Amino acid sequence: MTDQKRSARQVAGLILCRGVVPLWVLIGAVFKLAEANPALLPKNTVLSLGHSLGLNLDIWLASLIGLELLAVSVMVLVARFARPMAIFMLASFCLILIGEMIQGASSCGCLGANSPSPGTMLLIDATLLVAVVVLSPGR
Repeated sequence: MTDQKRSARQVAGLILCRGVVPLWVLIGAVFKLAEANPALLPKNTVLSLGHSLGLNLDIWLASLIGLELLAVSVMVLVARFARPMAIFMLASFCLILIGEMIQGASSCGCLGANSPSPGTMLLIDATLLVAVVVLSPGR
């Protein structure tokens, strides 16, 4: 691979890990924050976990939003951990969406009340995940 191609791949990886993925996670967090409705969380996975742990669902929602905002901050501010965090977040989202699809959910709540189907969200998240894995930002 030529230096020019390698550098183009690294730039693409950098843009993904420190721009596109953090923005995608931030969009989901902002929708959840704006609607402030824990009932919109993925019902068969995230919401049921909160119920089974006996958590206050408003605090559960706030905690999840806080974790998403922390992940965004890490991806944007800490270059060394941007790619591992992007992989972790996208892989987690994919697992949650697969769980929702297995349970037959028609909406995942990832982007609030008007979220697309879990299948559509899985396609987006899995595509981003593959891109992040393939396109390393380099050192």
